[in-house]
Amino acid sequence: MPTLIAFIIFFAVLVLIEHFWRKRLQGEEEVKISETPGRKIDFWGRVIISVSTIIMLIFVFSLEGIEPIKWFFAVYFLLLYGFQAFMEWKYLKDSKEYIATLAALAVGLIFVFNIEAILNL
Repeated sequence: MPTLIAFIIFFAVLVLIEHFWRKRLQGEEEVKISETPGRKIDFWGRVIISVSTIIMLIFVFSLEGIEPIKWFFAVYFLLLYGFQAFMEWKYLKDSKEYIATLAALAVGLIFVFNIEAILNL
């Protein structure tokens, strides 16, 4: 139960940080990647990351210990948020929204590598 509460708090903090940075960095006009020429690349990139994550998840949870799970989530955050930040940087030229994504990536990685310490509080 404490693990579930820690993950709920983590995702809430992650959403708040990303929302805060997006509001601060957002220009006058909100543009999404789905409204740019990169929408197909973004879609297929997310599909490939999601499918490979689901497949790898089956193997990771069959291993013992928390270390494989920590590394799985670290790589998952790095791939997902790294891809999103690259797409925002590449296709949203007038925006600095990729900085918000990189901030969320940093918070996610800090959480993943310190999950044991957080759960022992």
